[in-house]
Amino acid sequence: MKYAIRTTPEQDRSLDLYLRLEQYFKQGFTSVKDDFFSTVEMIVNELKTTWSDELVLTRLSDDIKQMQSYTITTYKSDIFAELNAKDYSIIRDGLIVVGGEANSGKSSFVSCLSLDIMKHNKNIALLFYTLDDSAIITGKRILSQIYDKNMFYESDIDAHNELLDRIVLRESIDINRIELEAQKVKELTHCDKVIIAVDYLQILPTPQNVIKREYLNDVLKTLKDIQKRLTCIMILVSQLNRDSKSTTYRYRETSEVENQADVCLDIIAEKSDSNERKIKVTKNKLGRKGRVWTTKICESFNFTKLTQDNEVKTEKKNGKAGTFEYWE
Repeated sequence: MKYAIRTTPEQDRSLDLYLRLEQYFKQGFTSVKDDFFSTVEMIVNELKTTWSDELVLTRLSDDIKQMQSYTITTYKSDIFAELNAKDYSIIRDGLIVVGGEANSGKSSFVSCLSLDIMKHNKNIALLFYTLDDSAIITGKRILSQIYDKNMFYESDIDAHNELLDRIVLRESIDINRIELEAQKVKELTHCDKVIIAVDYLQILPTPQNVIKREYLNDVLKTLKDIQKRLTCIMILVSQLNRDSKSTTYRYRETSEVENQADVCLDIIAEKSDSNERKIKVTKNKLGRKGRVWTTKICESFNFTKLTQDNEVKTEKKNGKAGTFEYWE
């Protein structure tokens, strides 16, 4: 409902009151807090005495019912169970960006996470757009993770694994066909849901005479819309560059990566000759961020279970010595 050239005082009050709640509807469910429903109740009580516009009442009532019925559902995982720690709930439907420098293990992390989710959810398939490596290389890496040995040195597979029936690898991508292909994968695999992985974002083919940054911005918005329509996990691999003047990192090409993402996970290899990795939450729309976990990547491209990386320091607080725990 919009302001017309002529409106009644009742219509004005109806619109003004609706606009007070519009922020919740525009932001989806990310802004729902513990006191939200008490706020709604207060406004609805006001609504009963001052509103007269039936259409606005109906629309507001429908929106509130939808929000009341919504709860965050996470997917079970063994290796990455810590990502669903209290107040984090990261393994859920949404747009997840996995960033890292070259050779940090981004692709392996994405496939390992996807397989771990699929092991606990027989109704989930994987549509993996392997743009960086060939389907053969990505396939061998996934086989290594499934059979827990480096399959690049093996020509025979001793036993069939049911996970293989739910994996589709694509070497090329058409943004306009992702939704159609995802639906086709669900039909072929007889699954209800699909994980969509794109490896990696910055090497998406860019049309001629188009500024790459602007094109990626549009692509990210499109991918976000697709993820919301499919209500699925969509994982985008993104290249990180280390800031030359500090120890911070930034996404290559465009910061829109972080703007559109629901979750951002950075994979940091602090030592080039070590298999240890730090997993840091730099964005989490529906929960906390900042926590760092430690893991190791092995020769089969699997990761060890995440352990929280806490730095324990002894300091004086209020004149007393004590040990305090800090998140990095």
